[in-house]
Amino acid sequence: MKKPFTAFLITLAVFTAGTAKGTALPVDSIHADFREFIRYLEETHPDPYTPYGGRPYFYATARNFTESIWTDSVTDSNELARRITQFLLPLGDGHTGISQMKPKGKNRYAPIYLKQLSDGLAVALIPDSLKECLGYTITAVNNIPLDTLIIRTGSVAITENRSGIMKHLCWNIGSENFLSQTIEGFEGDSVDFTLKDKSGHEHGIRLPLIPSTDRFSYKSYARIKSKYKLPKGNMEYCFIDDKGKSAYFRFNTTYSRDCFDYMKSNGWDYESQLWNYLSSTGQKRPATIEEAFRQIPVLAEEFGKLLKEMKKRKSDKLFIDLRNNGGGWTPIVYAMLYQLYGSKVATQDYSQQFYRKLSPLYFKKINSSLEDFNKQYNCDFTYNDYTIWGKNSEPKKELSPEELEKYLSGLMTSRTDMLVRQKGEPLYRPAEVYVITDGVTFSAAYHTAHYLRQLGAKVIGVASSQAPNTFMETTPFRLTHTGLTGSISNSIQNMLPADHPEARQMKPDVELTTATFHRYGDDDNAEIRMILEP
Repeated sequence: MKKPFTAFLITLAVFTAGTAKGTALPVDSIHADFREFIRYLEETHPDPYTPYGGRPYFYATARNFTESIWTDSVTDSNELARRITQFLLPLGDGHTGISQMKPKGKNRYAPIYLKQLSDGLAVALIPDSLKECLGYTITAVNNIPLDTLIIRTGSVAITENRSGIMKHLCWNIGSENFLSQTIEGFEGDSVDFTLKDKSGHEHGIRLPLIPSTDRFSYKSYARIKSKYKLPKGNMEYCFIDDKGKSAYFRFNTTYSRDCFDYMKSNGWDYESQLWNYLSSTGQKRPATIEEAFRQIPVLAEEFGKLLKEMKKRKSDKLFIDLRNNGGGWTPIVYAMLYQLYGSKVATQDYSQQFYRKLSPLYFKKINSSLEDFNKQYNCDFTYNDYTIWGKNSEPKKELSPEELEKYLSGLMTSRTDMLVRQKGEPLYRPAEVYVITDGVTFSAAYHTAHYLRQLGAKVIGVASSQAPNTFMETTPFRLTHTGLTGSISNSIQNMLPADHPEARQMKPDVELTTATFHRYGDDDNAEIRMILEP
């Protein structure tokens, strides 16, 4: 390679379940789509072979799946999606998968939702007639112990660590489709749950299976409550106490207007992500793209407002809430980090490394080509080459004014002017910074927590479902005959040494255990109370 180049990590949100019905097609079309998927996987994924034991064993596994399509006369796109998911399980890669279709005939749920704890699952929502069960923890479903269900979940769901399995259970423990995959012979119109109360006594309850459309409108629900009334919108903030000493910043999706500006200016397909963002944040779809852009906040502006107010009040604690944040764009976060820590963000030795594989699908995603890429960076890459970046072998103690200007101009933000005025100093840095995570915290949200921790913050709550050392980024694909869509990772990240005890799962500095949850009255924000009310 002739010339190094600057790269940044884009970690788009993980693929979500689709809603289309299965399509019946000739078996040779299903077969062709499976082979097309395998080709995309080999071309795009940074290491599809090792998890299967090596390249020969990858091919052997793929061949077995290919032959089974013919043997079983598979003609349904739903079934192809299920088999692709089964094929991908050894990868343990949350950024690689196929969008699932609605399961045929099994689309009912028990009216229950759970809160993930570091050592269990607690009832967070349940029919009002059973409100005394709020806060109780799950010990069994249809007499199958929770520990057994955890093991079985790993055989049907793509997850990267134990926290990912627990997150999947939170979302699906009442799902008829999920239970039929994990409990042999499961059938009927209800589900039995065994719950444990604070005193350790067990109670049995039976919940009906209801249509998914009624899942969260079933009669009346009881929900766990909180001592604190906190904002729910993305990038909204408040002060928790009357004196303004403890501030709270809600960051529930790692998107800012800046990433949409970037996609638009570079000719990327951004509209689907734009509408998904507005939908996921509870906003109505406006008449024009311009109006939609104006509805999206700029991270540096919103976080800057909070820090300025904290400075006026001399606040000493800041809680950054990444719960339920499934990811987005890592590059937008650096401006926020700079506002909080100044030039330390640029000089910190993060001891991380990224390997990105160059492929046709990757260049299609970024609306470019291998030829243009080589011209831009004066390189001689070919397909299947890797760009490598991230480890700072010679970290600097400080930046010159010219180096700082160059660093700031490269950040993904429309408010570089705000950052320049800081002159390398924090806009405001409180004495204590806490990052709240849970099992949903993933991808770019995990990166946010990781970087904040390395800069001095403490992580509290429940471990992220994102493994620190894993595959990363998403590259979309669409299969020719079935129209099934999904994504494939195109990079590897190593955030920690391979032998580090947290290489597969981050351990929060202060964990939300069942005992702690009960200690604070089963409060939905017990994570904050365990810091403010030790």
